[in-house]
Amino acid sequence: MKNIILILVLSILLFTVPAYAEKAPAFSLEKLNGKIFDAGKLIGKKTIVINFWASWCSSCREEIPELDALKTSPGSENAVFIGINLGESESKIKYFVNKNNYPYLVLKDAGNKTAKLFNLDGLPATIIIGRSGDIVYKGARPPKNYTFK
Repeated sequence: MKNIILILVLSILLFTVPAYAEKAPAFSLEKLNGKIFDAGKLIGKKTIVINFWASWCSSCREEIPELDALKTSPGSENAVFIGINLGESESKIKYFVNKNNYPYLVLKDAGNKTAKLFNLDGLPATIIIGRSGDIVYKGARPPKNYTFK
């Protein structure tokens, strides 16, 4: 009987305790025009889609149609779309952006500090921060059929 009660109590706790949500770290990075983009001002207010990439990454080129589709999906008009280049020169970044019609605002992460904040394993990587300020998606490719809220 004690085991049954213990199982019932644990089941209730398991299904009533909210799941842990990882809060997004605030960060600031330089845009290609030299101005600073402060994501901390937007976290918790807007949905933010972040794509980490590099010009040498073939998968980064391959996913551009998926990034574009995400940016034009229903409800996305109130989201902010950011592409963060990891450690490359401005000339390489601009060449890649122009050649591939890269669809997001581009920021430079010269020392890969922001990538480390998000504990990235490799490239490409897409992260979505919900309006709550929580990371709601983290994956190697953009999500398909994502619902913007």
